[in-house]
Amino acid sequence: MKTSRYYKCFVVALLFALAFGFGCYPSKPTPDPLDGFHVAGKFDPDSNSNKAINEDSKNYIQTLSPKERDIAGREFFEDDNGRHAVKISYTLNDNNWEHVLIYDKNNHRIKAVKYVSGHSMS
Repeated sequence: MKTSRYYKCFVVALLFALAFGFGCYPSKPTPDPLDGFHVAGKFDPDSNSNKAINEDSKNYIQTLSPKERDIAGREFFEDDNGRHAVKISYTLNDNNWEHVLIYDKNNHRIKAVKYVSGHSMS
């Protein structure tokens, strides 16, 4: 009879583990939009070749809400295929936000990604 009691406890524990252990998968991390890019060390935002990126990123910031426009900075990136990217960072409501603007070889924006990159303590 003791075996039956242990068996029931084992089955209950197994069902509990199945119901609660496998039901909470961690969320899949967001792919890094800057994967394959590196900091553009010699990027001059005011040069004629980069003027379109500089102006577009400034215009993009103006489309944000007034609270989002208090940016911590803009960083410029490039990849080995001639594409560029701009990362815009700011903190709002204890969240560190990043907007990444991706540009093709002709400096036309092809993608904009917005995400929370972390949290800060006030």
